[in-house]
Amino acid sequence: MSSGVSWVSHKPSDRKEPYSAEEFRNIEEIFEQLIPPHTLEHLGITDLFASSYPTWLGTTHLSSLKYLIIRHCQSCEHLPAIGNLQNLKRLEIHGATAVTKIGPEFVGCGAIAFPRLEVLVIRGLTNWEDWTFAVFEENAETGRRKEVGEDVVTVKQEGEAPTPRMQFLPRLKHLVLDCCPRLRALPPQLGQGTSSLKTLELRHMHCLKVVENFMFLSESLLIAQCESLERVSNIPNVRFLNAPLCLKLRCVETLDNLQKLIYTDDMLEMSSLWLPGLIEQRRKLQGEDLDVYTWPGCSCYTS
Repeated sequence: MSSGVSWVSHKPSDRKEPYSAEEFRNIEEIFEQLIPPHTLEHLGITDLFASSYPTWLGTTHLSSLKYLIIRHCQSCEHLPAIGNLQNLKRLEIHGATAVTKIGPEFVGCGAIAFPRLEVLVIRGLTNWEDWTFAVFEENAETGRRKEVGEDVVTVKQEGEAPTPRMQFLPRLKHLVLDCCPRLRALPPQLGQGTSSLKTLELRHMHCLKVVENFMFLSESLLIAQCESLERVSNIPNVRFLNAPLCLKLRCVETLDNLQKLIYTDDMLEMSSLWLPGLIEQRRKLQGEDLDVYTWPGCSCYTS
């Protein structure tokens, strides 16, 4: 089996004039022909100067692929449809600045999206605003009824089998989102389907207001320098919360197993709204004191 790392990269010259549509097509045609062996386990794509990714990346051809890193592909507006890569364990996406939306096309159409993915890192998508996994079944059903002129409150016929729900990231253990300042919200399926999630790191997510309903997150939650964050709630199994430099955080609740908290001293006023409740919750549910640590807010936060 081929386990060597393969790097596919194309970096344009420093010329000032824009590239034509024909030049883009020529580049895309070249990369379309660079089909890696199906036994490849490691793949990196860097500085891909094209408007779209090769179609072979969104198929089951790379059935052995375990590690995929996409770096600085700044002309591609959409991510490849790689949710059906059955053996992918680690996925990193860096600097895809043309991406504004990540939608259902990213996860594919299989019954389980990213069935073996354990680590997902998304960093430096500076124009990314919206993230969805799938159209809600209720919305799809409502739309279908409206098309045929039925009453929206109509129920399914007796005995009709329900539409099976798609599963998302069932083996994901570690999720990192960093420097995506325009992303407004996390998709609800992210917290509901990630039953193996251990750590969640959110850094410099300046439009994110709420982090909630991560029912299975079991170890640590880091939320650093998220300027608009107001609420963290319903994360019942997390044990460690590290929330430095989140100056608008006014609500932290339903963290039933929380053992340790770190925040910065510039959050003292806001933390008075929720810290007493966390301390009381720990004493009531566990009979122990909550470990609370305060860091200087003016210090450079690196960990």
